[in-house]
Amino acid sequence: MILYVVLVALVALQGVKLRLRSFNEDYLSKNDTDAVRGIFILLIMASHFVQYVELSTTLPDLLYLRLRGFLGQAVVTCFLFYSGYGVALSAKQKGEEYVRAMPRRRIFPTMFVYDCSVLLYLILQLWRGRSVSLKQFVLAILAWQGIGNSDWYIFAIVGLYTITWLVLRGRKLDAVAVARITVATLAFLLALLCAGKGAYWYDTLLSYPLGMWFFLYKEKIDRFLSKGTHYWPITIVIAAAFILVHKVWNRSLFFYILTMLLFTLCAVLFTMKVQLRSPALLYCGRHLRGLYLLQRLPFIFLGDYLPWKSGPGIYIYFALGIVLIFLLDALFSRAMTFLCAATSVKVHD
Repeated sequence: MILYVVLVALVALQGVKLRLRSFNEDYLSKNDTDAVRGIFILLIMASHFVQYVELSTTLPDLLYLRLRGFLGQAVVTCFLFYSGYGVALSAKQKGEEYVRAMPRRRIFPTMFVYDCSVLLYLILQLWRGRSVSLKQFVLAILAWQGIGNSDWYIFAIVGLYTITWLVLRGRKLDAVAVARITVATLAFLLALLCAGKGAYWYDTLLSYPLGMWFFLYKEKIDRFLSKGTHYWPITIVIAAAFILVHKVWNRSLFFYILTMLLFTLCAVLFTMKVQLRSPALLYCGRHLRGLYLLQRLPFIFLGDYLPWKSGPGIYIYFALGIVLIFLLDALFSRAMTFLCAATSVKVHD
């Protein structure tokens, strides 16, 4: 599997622009963030796939498992950071009109597309002869649990959108508002913890308000880091802090969350100097929703028919799964375009 990671890295090099002596002012533009999203969604595909097979004890697979363990939940932190930044940007530019429209333009469409994907998992489970109770189905529709699908991220992002909507109604976006969103996010985190959810449900949530804080002070941050020699010392300090805290991240939830936040900042600092423009990554980033929601379907389906759960054959299994994921996404995207047009649902990218 480490060869797949190398392939993703090679794909990322296509069209890359290094700005070691200058500053990438577009590091939070849609194209640049889509490329970063593309890298992480490809890594998530591999991370999910290994849950269905048994990797070998060969050096390449051991290296991959080491990398997977090292990253942990960090593969989703940029998604949340960019979402928080993007919502803050839209709220600032469009004002109260955008905030009032959040249930219609962000919250409901996110759940609508997710629930359509849940129906596909229901059909697959019934095809496999697996029973799905009404309670399981309802909880899956609410993203509280899955029926083979990924669920936690949708529940988390919808919860964060709802918090943002509730806090920003009738008030402007400023430091006080973002502070309230941060406190509400902490309360959301604690609620999920008390509900008995796994740590992966909540240990990256603070990356969302981090994106909002970054938006508020972006001009000052850019001005400070783009002039003189400030960038490199700051980057070295944050990277060193990430490495040090990472060594103790399993000791407590606090250290794990801090590690996730530091990783997010490292990724953002990286894109200030390295501009990713690979067409393949841009495609993946722009199709993030479908690729994330559907990626388990081929792995589950093929797992019932292919004989490979270990050994070299799993790479054929993985390759076929990847092809099917992209085919499914293409069909799903067209279906969603038709359904959203027919129901007047506006799906935000």
